[in-house]
Amino acid sequence: MTLDDAPPGGESVATFHARVAQAFAGIVALREALDGNLAVVTHGLVIAAMLDLHARLADGIVRPERVGNTSLTVLSAQPPHDVGLLDCTRHLQAEVADDRRSLSGG
Repeated sequence: MTLDDAPPGGESVATFHARVAQAFAGIVALREALDGNLAVVTHGLVIAAMLDLHARLADGIVRPERVGNTSLTVLSAQPPHDVGLLDCTRHLQAEVADDRRSLSGG
């Protein structure tokens, strides 16, 4: 996203990133209070922002341009929130695993 100003009825990238940061902080706090794993379901654009701003990819790994619908991404619970699984669609049937006609974030 490259919008510096908010589109009509929308939000700027800075405002979006601030909202994602607030949500991520809440997710981290909730996870710390649990005695197990936490599953978070959200849109691809939010996942992309979380990956860009709050997670650490292994050396040589780049965030995909587009995060696939119903893909799985797994972050470690503790900072720096290493990415253990990125945009995985193995659980989907091949014909829908990466449908480029679908809307998804990234």
